[in-house]
Amino acid sequence: MNKIRKLARWAWANKERMVLVIMVGILCYRVYQILDPPPPPPPPNHSFPSDVVPEDRSLWDAPPECPAPPAGPQLVDYTSLYRRNPFWVYAADSRARKDDEAGDATDDIGISLLRIRKMPDGTSRAEIQTKGRNRGWYREGEEFESFQLLSIDATAQTCEVYAEELGKRIILQAP
Repeated sequence: MNKIRKLARWAWANKERMVLVIMVGILCYRVYQILDPPPPPPPPNHSFPSDVVPEDRSLWDAPPECPAPPAGPQLVDYTSLYRRNPFWVYAADSRARKDDEAGDATDDIGISLLRIRKMPDGTSRAEIQTKGRNRGWYREGEEFESFQLLSIDATAQTCEVYAEELGKRIILQAP
């Protein structure tokens, strides 16, 4: 038992020297690896392609036919987010009931197409009168009061208007 205690005291007293000897041994091994590295792996053996192309497509070393590209992103109409009142749950239902009860939607909102005129530059303008008795010439895409003129058909003497009040498109026809 006395010998074991002596050995434990000696190991405790010389622990720093033992760690130093281990660290110097690891350092020497790393220096040896740097000075005498292992040989690099052999390069891969590539063969040159042949000049003859086989007629049978299954013998080619080509990738298979690519599938058709995926369809593009679907266009989403976000206009309902800012044209309809999002805080009113029954907004669409009450408008539909108004249309059913009243009949013609253009009479309810008070808009009428007076005439369409072709301009010298090739565009068309529509003269529209609203319920406030405001009259004006408007071109495609122009907004006025609570309406937006979407398209003008000069040959049929009609135009398409978006009414924010109803939340839908209306076709107006000249008299």
